[in-house]
Amino acid sequence: METEKIKKMETGNKKSVELNKESSKACKRLFPAWAKPPTQGELQRIIIESWQNNSNDKQVKAAGEWWLWIRNIFIENTITKEEKNNIMRSAVLASGGQRNIHLVSSRSPELLHAQVEGLGDQSLPRSRKALEKLGQIIKESDTFLPTKLTLLFADLAVDNFDEISKKCNTNNIIDENIKLLSEIAKSLGLNSCSILKMSQLKHPKGVLGSLINTDGSPRINITLDERAKRIIEITSKESVESQKRMFGWSEAISREHNINLGITMGLVGQSIKLSDSNSILIHNESFISRGMLNNIFNPKDDPLSVVCLKDLLESKAVKV
Repeated sequence: METEKIKKMETGNKKSVELNKESSKACKRLFPAWAKPPTQGELQRIIIESWQNNSNDKQVKAAGEWWLWIRNIFIENTITKEEKNNIMRSAVLASGGQRNIHLVSSRSPELLHAQVEGLGDQSLPRSRKALEKLGQIIKESDTFLPTKLTLLFADLAVDNFDEISKKCNTNNIIDENIKLLSEIAKSLGLNSCSILKMSQLKHPKGVLGSLINTDGSPRINITLDERAKRIIEITSKESVESQKRMFGWSEAISREHNINLGITMGLVGQSIKLSDSNSILIHNESFISRGMLNNIFNPKDDPLSVVCLKDLLESKAVKV
């Protein structure tokens, strides 16, 4: 049966077995090379959601092809079923012209870290490398579906902030860092990229800068459930050795900072999800498990989609 005919049916009234058969036929016709596990099930989900969104064949194909592209660049065992479903839903909405794909990525305050000798380079090589990669991703994504990028400048829970603040006026350096980031982005053709401070993100309890200090210490009382505590504990174990090596921190100092960092990242993830539920966060830290921190305050059945790139991170992830 033609997809154009199928999508006009009242799919909500069809038995699931019939809908599965029809979407299977459409998958084999539109995506013949991918009509096999595990991609067939994913594509059928996109097809069914597209029909419910009154999409035509061209739109279904665009959503499916974008999904096949993005699933090839992230580490699959770092993403939950619910996150995958949200990403596929974003593709359907973007192919239907209802929204753009919205990719979000954070950038560390590299210029701040560089104020302490041996801990950074004032020419921002790491930021340039990351933006080059993001530029490539945006360009590729945009060939399938309209895509926009937001960079979040991490001006909260800054590592080693007490030592940095002894070396400079941190507010001035933050402003300079953002200016340099903007210049790098423009030089790479990321003209439509927007840069936003994490402290400016809006949360139901207020902008994040009113809830969290620059060093990461909370300004309000925040309660953590057992799952959040467990995830933060995992990330603390992963980070403690590097923090001892780089900053000379004791285990107790690391533990306190990593709790504050976990709370901050959780509030960031919650704020992103509440402001744009279909955003996709590209996690670009060397510690994969930290990607889970962005969802410690979001519902498990409706999380923020967080993807870890294959070529930026290691191939294994810690499961919780």
